[in-house]
Amino acid sequence: MAYTLLPTELWLEVLEDLAPATPWTPADYALSECSLLPIFKLYHRRLQHLASIRSVCQQWDAILCDLIYNHVVLPSHPLSIARETIGILRHHVDRIRAITICDLSYGDRPITEEERGVSAALVNRHLQKYLGNAHTRIHIERLVLEGGEVYMKRNWGPKTIPNAPATVKHLVLSFLQAIPVSLALVHLGQSLETLELHEWSYYDSDTPPTFHLPKQFQCLQKLVLQNCCIAKCDAFKLFERIGALTYCPKHKKRIHQSQLRDFRVKGGTSLDPNRIVTMLRTNSIGKGLTILHIHFHHGRMYLAPETAATISHSAAATAIAKECQSLIDFRYAGSIEKAFFKHLSKSLKILALAVWPPSIRPHESILWWQSLDLGYFTPDKIGDVVSLSENRYHLERLIILVQCLVGEDTPPDSFIKAVYEALEALGIPFEVELLNAASRPTT
Repeated sequence: MAYTLLPTELWLEVLEDLAPATPWTPADYALSECSLLPIFKLYHRRLQHLASIRSVCQQWDAILCDLIYNHVVLPSHPLSIARETIGILRHHVDRIRAITICDLSYGDRPITEEERGVSAALVNRHLQKYLGNAHTRIHIERLVLEGGEVYMKRNWGPKTIPNAPATVKHLVLSFLQAIPVSLALVHLGQSLETLELHEWSYYDSDTPPTFHLPKQFQCLQKLVLQNCCIAKCDAFKLFERIGALTYCPKHKKRIHQSQLRDFRVKGGTSLDPNRIVTMLRTNSIGKGLTILHIHFHHGRMYLAPETAATISHSAAATAIAKECQSLIDFRYAGSIEKAFFKHLSKSLKILALAVWPPSIRPHESILWWQSLDLGYFTPDKIGDVVSLSENRYHLERLIILVQCLVGEDTPPDSFIKAVYEALEALGIPFEVELLNAASRPTT
């Protein structure tokens, strides 16, 4: 049989293996400590190779066109890369379903403000010309904005991607200032199903900017906050807008209903457990969650022994468990108390909890170490996950998160051995994951 007569589905499987994966995830971009340019250049070369074989036959052309344009990665900086890649927007923009606009100047040679301005103008001009064309059907479902000059003015979104509010369901924002974040959320928020905010902080500002939001995030199902340090009032403001007023026949009145089912806090954060409890109680959002991941560096900031402060949030973990009674997947990297297990969701299948190994530096394991309230949970208490559960839940997987000190990536062997022995005695499938404040944990 001639290769041109093979079913399209078969060729799709073959050619999909040739298509390069998106060069990084939003979390990879946010946590990268080196230049991503080499990774992008390799990705771009593979795309060019893929484009070069489109002319083999009409069948290949249709398949490869979809693979190339399904997710477009568009560098806004540096200028040389922007000039080389911007031309992808001149064709088949109607096939784009996801677009990443990223600043790749980090880790590269320093660029001047003039270069930055020229590069931003070039990208914006092409975006407005091809995506803002009223005669072209654009249907972008996922928008990833990583640094760069986007949403700097109120009319950036409406002029650049005019129909985005109707089509964009997934929005990822990394390394953006408060104004672009506000403008993006006001423009796109009402139809979003997924919102991820990475590396968003304005604590270093003398006058914190006003945080603007849409009237409601009525469709939001997943919210991720990674390394976000924002004001307490703004965090509450965000949660107050999640959901929408809906008429309830049972109560014969309008009540606030949230679609949020997945909430994740990762890395460094200004949200302590008590604040999270208050946020989850807002409009009863916690009651609808099925996935909750809270991976902060709880009580483990690197301080000299004489400056350490006692931090106690164990009771807040129990309050979170009480509030979230629909959880299937609960991962909590803070300290807990014994009562915690008696209040976990009956539908719980995956549970992750933290333990703290002793420091390998003796002078830090005395005054500083003892001043921290790390809860009661230690390797010898891992069995309590079952013995104190009162058969409320039946786990399919238990994950132990080992909270490592900065600079101590490997806990003492005796500690890790004790963790594994305790887990093996339970007879539940398990994992052990090392969390290190320097590397910022991800899931």
